[in-house]
Amino acid sequence: MVDEVEDLPDDPSILDDDLLLRRVHPIQIKADGTFDRSIFRNDTGGYGTSLTVWRSDADMAAIATGHDEKAIVAIKASELRKHGLKLAFTYEEGNPNHCEAIGHRTKGMMGQMRDASQKVRDPL
Repeated sequence: MVDEVEDLPDDPSILDDDLLLRRVHPIQIKADGTFDRSIFRNDTGGYGTSLTVWRSDADMAAIATGHDEKAIVAIKASELRKHGLKLAFTYEEGNPNHCEAIGHRTKGMMGQMRDASQKVRDPL
């Protein structure tokens, strides 16, 4: 039995080519429109970095609805795994493809992940 989220195994059903969606808070958007590396830190009060596997329009709606002030970025699962992070589905009401990126990361690693991500929606 898994006692801690950190003990979850990497889920092979999240494919390396899957795009993962991440909301970006306005304070993480710099004046020039670029993002701070903190977009890939562990979430406050969370176990990892909250993401959604983007497999349909419903997945975009699941993370965008009610968050008009936030931008959304996408990153390939392989970009997170190459830094030693594990990906595991975790429950979030109304978001069946919610997952967490779990594992230690440095500021440099977070910067590389930010650089590998692409903006898919500006704040509305």
